[in-house]
Amino acid sequence: MANAQLLELRGYDEMLDDELPRMRGMVEAARRRANLLASRRYARLARGLHALVAEVTELTERVDNALQVTEDVYLARVYAAAMEQFRVPNVGAAVDRKLAIIRDTYTALHGEAASGRAELLETAILLLIAVEIVLSLVRY
Repeated sequence: MANAQLLELRGYDEMLDDELPRMRGMVEAARRRANLLASRRYARLARGLHALVAEVTELTERVDNALQVTEDVYLARVYAAAMEQFRVPNVGAAVDRKLAIIRDTYTALHGEAASGRAELLETAILLLIAVEIVLSLVRY
């Protein structure tokens, strides 16, 4: 069971290793094409990252819950020793660090998307005020 958990975590670790550079490239590409609709692009990236974090977290929790040895004390000790021998906690910690990086990126992208929407709204309000002033001057 410890070996199965190690293989599962290694698979997630490799998937996150592949995802981190791809994520960085997508964020840089979105920043280079900054325009009025940049907040949508950031929101789309943030949704994708959030889905990835949710998927990996859910699957690792399922693996942890499915492989718990609770009834037999001897088997629990053997399982714990095997987990230590295979260094499963180290791989799990690496997965958790990568998930934390992706969560931080998600938070930053979400913030940038929100600030982009706020700037767009401020611009629209200023334009409406300017139109209102021009219309009032034209009437008189």
